Amino acid sequence: MKRFLYVLVFLSISVSWAQKPGNVDFTEGRIAIEVVPDSGLIKGTVAYDLRVLEATDSVVVSSRELDILGASLQGKALAFESRGNNLILYHSWEKGAYRDLEIQYKVQPRNAVYFPGWNLDESDVSDPEFKKEGGRQVWTQGQGKYSSSWVPSFDDMNEKVRFSLAILFPSGFEVLANGQLKGVEKKGSKTLWKYRMKYPVSSYLLAFVAGKYSNTSFKTASGVPVSLYYYPSDSLKAGATYRHTKVIFEYLEEEIGVDYPWADYKQVPVRDFLYAGMENVSLTIFSDAYMNDQVGSLDRPYVNVNAHELAHHWFGNLVTEINGTHHWLQEGFATYYALMAERHLFGEDHYYWKLYDTAQKLAALSGSGKGESLLDPGAGSLTFYEKGAWALHILRERVGDRAFQKAVKVLLETHAFENIETNDFLKILGEHTDADLNDFRSEWLENTSFPEEEAMASLTKNSFIRTYVDQVNDSAPPVVVYNDYVKVLKGDSYYPLKQYLLKRAASWPLALKDSLWSLALEQGDIRTRQGVALAADTISSYLKPKFETLLDDGSYITVQEALFKLWLDFPEQREGYLRKTAHLKGLEDRALRVLWLGLALFTPEYREDAPELFDELTAYTGPKYQFEVRQQALNMLFQTGGFTKTSLLHLIGGTQHPSWQFSRFCKSMLDRLVVQPESRIQLRALLPEMDEERAAQLRSLLDSTSVAPEPTHEPRP
Repeated sequence: MKRFLYVLVFLSISVSWAQKPGNVDFTEGRIAIEVVPDSGLIKGTVAYDLRVLEATDSVVVSSRELDILGASLQGKALAFESRGNNLILYHSWEKGAYRDLEIQYKVQPRNAVYFPGWNLDESDVSDPEFKKEGGRQVWTQGQGKYSSSWVPSFDDMNEKVRFSLAILFPSGFEVLANGQLKGVEKKGSKTLWKYRMKYPVSSYLLAFVAGKYSNTSFKTASGVPVSLYYYPSDSLKAGATYRHTKVIFEYLEEEIGVDYPWADYKQVPVRDFLYAGMENVSLTIFSDAYMNDQVGSLDRPYVNVNAHELAHHWFGNLVTEINGTHHWLQEGFATYYALMAERHLFGEDHYYWKLYDTAQKLAALSGSGKGESLLDPGAGSLTFYEKGAWALHILRERVGDRAFQKAVKVLLETHAFENIETNDFLKILGEHTDADLNDFRSEWLENTSFPEEEAMASLTKNSFIRTYVDQVNDSAPPVVVYNDYVKVLKGDSYYPLKQYLLKRAASWPLALKDSLWSLALEQGDIRTRQGVALAADTISSYLKPKFETLLDDGSYITVQEALFKLWLDFPEQREGYLRKTAHLKGLEDRALRVLWLGLALFTPEYREDAPELFDELTAYTGPKYQFEVRQQALNMLFQTGGFTKTSLLHLIGGTQHPSWQFSRFCKSMLDRLVVQPESRIQLRALLPEMDEERAAQLRSLLDSTSVAPEPTHEPRP
């Protein structure tokens, strides 16, 4: 027993000092895995080359719930121990270089790798609708979820390694990964895909995707091959979604002043992605909700996400923050350069409008006492992204274009493939300007408040913003400002001003309001007309003929708003409105189609079709659809009181969905249902059909929740 205790103490002490920061440098990582999607299993090896800079008896890699099957150094077995999120490898590591530190493992990852569609029944998988939704896929998300959940690697972003990936996957799927494709080998019913990176990266940027895809490709002016992927059924959407990609790419190279640092670039949409997009080195993964047709691309454009994730390939991937205190160096820079790309595409007014919009949010956060420093590692995304972009906008104004661009270029070239902190950037900038950077640091980086006065002074250099602010501050009565509003609507002002004036007119007397809205509907500009659809509360008989033309507009948001308001205000024509829009699905979340179904179920002329329509609405709550579709359908059923056994089971299943947005939504809706007497009866009836763990959770929720008073009015869609 004494000897056993001594060994434990020795191990504890050795781990506490082993692999101090900087005493081991991993240089190469060769990942070879098989992905077994039917069972959510990953198994294989990773082999590392490393340099030991200071003798030690152990080295450490990150390993989150991996089942480590063995470890060896050039074929000789090593002693190892899993402790917490670390794998400790014991050996007399003398100073010098080592090759082929190989780790064998397997895992069914709970995080970082996702398998949408692989747990569905064959009837769902063969459904053409499921195939349109992307079919079966596998994709990864490293940042925030840790790549060490599927491969022994490094949770510390300061450890940069040159990786290669060999991925064995069932044949018939496209497999994408970081780096250049070096070979594809058929191995029976499986295919081996080999990718290699030329430069070292932090392992949170490791990624792979498997799915059914087609692609289109081009080369940039600088010769970089770019491949843009899409579902085979989305061939008509690819052009609309990716249409600005080449211009964005070439603009960022020119504006940043440093060539794109990687050998190629790929973009791929996936279903149920956790975020809008993720900048994995040479492989941007993004939510398929951004794959839209020409109409949908107006309502939900991919442009900003596209530019943001590409900008990260310099800011985040080429140079990487040393720790969370300097996270703005990644997100602030990527947000800023995405805005600059949009400025290049859409003009000055667009750029300043987006800055104005975020300034209002940041000022509100600051005014509520919740403002955050850009150097606070616990700050929220509004701070890191938007305040970070604002800081760079102001900094560029203070030091001038030439000094700003030169400093960015030197930063990227001097610290390429390294980790940086804020002082690295400010030091380089200080060599190219006489501006007081201490003031900038204090006012924009360290200050928790948003410097609204300087921000507004910058914004109002733009004539559109000056006009917008003047209108916001103008409290004159409608009869006084009417002609001014008419002048704006007939002019070429950027659309947010027109939409603001149309919304403000909603509180006017009916005659003036209808006159202004009627004029706006006659203008023919799609954004101006959308402003009427969004602003209108009730539709008068005078406005009705022109308002009905919105059902033909090239915006799903406009059609959705117009359909709902016309359906409410003119019951005698509901069937006609529904018939006119029956063919429309809307955006990828199917919000327009779900609204249509909800309205049709409350329209007498569709009574015979009601069972079929209700089945379609219920089906949208199920796991073969992306979570945004499910959320729309569940919301409609909640509002109309239409939950059934099937949709309730889908709701309960959604509480375990890997997307935190959807799981939180489902939990919140379940909390609202358990207080309703009829819903409680339905939910209790489900208990015998549920697995033991979920049944226990639901029973506990039911038993701990009181019944709410009966509603006093009927719900409506």
